[in-house]
Amino acid sequence: MVGAFLLLVLWSCKKDQDESIPFPRYLVMDYVKAKTPIRLFTAGKEITDQSIISAFLKDSTYTGFERYTKHASYFGYEKSPITADTLITFTHSDSVVVGKFDVYSNPRRSVVRKGKELVIISPIYAIRLSNSPINEIVKHNLIIEDYMHLPNEVRLYKVREVYAAYGDYNQLEMPRISYFYKRGNRGNSLSTLNEFDESYITKVAKGDTLVVQEYLLGLKAK
Repeated sequence: MVGAFLLLVLWSCKKDQDESIPFPRYLVMDYVKAKTPIRLFTAGKEITDQSIISAFLKDSTYTGFERYTKHASYFGYEKSPITADTLITFTHSDSVVVGKFDVYSNPRRSVVRKGKELVIISPIYAIRLSNSPINEIVKHNLIIEDYMHLPNEVRLYKVREVYAAYGDYNQLEMPRISYFYKRGNRGNSLSTLNEFDESYITKVAKGDTLVVQEYLLGLKAK
């Protein structure tokens, strides 16, 4: 009974704190840093030999239109310039705009708080091909609403983005992941606000190569 009372008191205090914060709340970028070094995985395990990692980064993969792209070009997000532009806006405690608001292409996203974790869910749909990893690799899974079959066993997925931030309305850290995934002679890359799912390492097949780097975006209220 006492425990329940204490929980109620703590919840009431937290609620009062949230209500005392003025909204909208604008946060700007404070720093960008690498959370991990560039990591390489193949055949269900991590390769830590730096000479192998460096050789792979110097290599290139054909990306169409008579063009080869060097693997290293998919990484280095920690070198992004810091600007004074507003990065995210909390319109209320349970809604946020990431970047510049647009009612059609970039509307408010819902926020679900779990202690210091803020789970951010997009209300709009994006289209993903089945040859890009769907709910693999990343910790916070896309919400898959629907899919349609195309020729050659290809699917189009209708998805909503989900990612997380950690902190409060004054200071936040937003994880970001960049990866390059070479399967056979094809490569797939992505850089997005999300985290690496460590349990995926054992699923990387022999002959395939997954390269990952994680970053942290530090944000502060202005």
